[in-house]
Amino acid sequence: NKQLLGISNNVERLTNLLNQLDHSTDPSNLEQATTQGVCSNKIAINHATEAVRSLAQAKAVQIIAKVEWAMVRATESELERVLINLISNAIKYTPEGSRIEILSHPENEMVRFTVVDQGSGIPEHSRQEVFAPFKQLANAKAVASPSTGLGLSVCKTIVERGGGKIWVENGKSGGAAFNFLLLADSAGGQKLID
Repeated sequence: NKQLLGISNNVERLTNLLNQLDHSTDPSNLEQATTQGVCSNKIAINHATEAVRSLAQAKAVQIIAKVEWAMVRATESELERVLINLISNAIKYTPEGSRIEILSHPENEMVRFTVVDQGSGIPEHSRQEVFAPFKQLANAKAVASPSTGLGLSVCKTIVERGGGKIWVENGKSGGAAFNFLLLADSAGGQKLID
């Protein structure tokens, strides 16, 4: 029953994501929308990792989250969309049996999120182009299953529209480290604590 409930929740979450896909793939819609909301980084990361659990299990990839709780100025659904895209990409490009780290903590007046894989990394000259719509690097096409090439572009639009920034660098022990910053909401956190 527990597994069926998990499957049901994932199907519902993925159905919602698919229903939003038409809206998401039109950049004018994304730019015009106004993101309002406050959510917990920890809850969004938990939901996102649960949504991709079956992908990780299929490759025996371990997901490790190190999260320092913070409130973020974003809607939970959009933050989850960014995280699901980044984590599922990390699963695609990391070797079987390895691990992915998800880190999040407050940083000045922002909240930082990092998804680190153990894949081959991204060459420095290609780090900006991975965020362009319909763009896939040559080595990515050989390693992963076919995709629309929209995931990272959608992530960039959501993050920047929320007043943040997103970038990629190579991790300390190889692989790619996708980072993004979103505005923190200390007032929302105080309401929850009260």
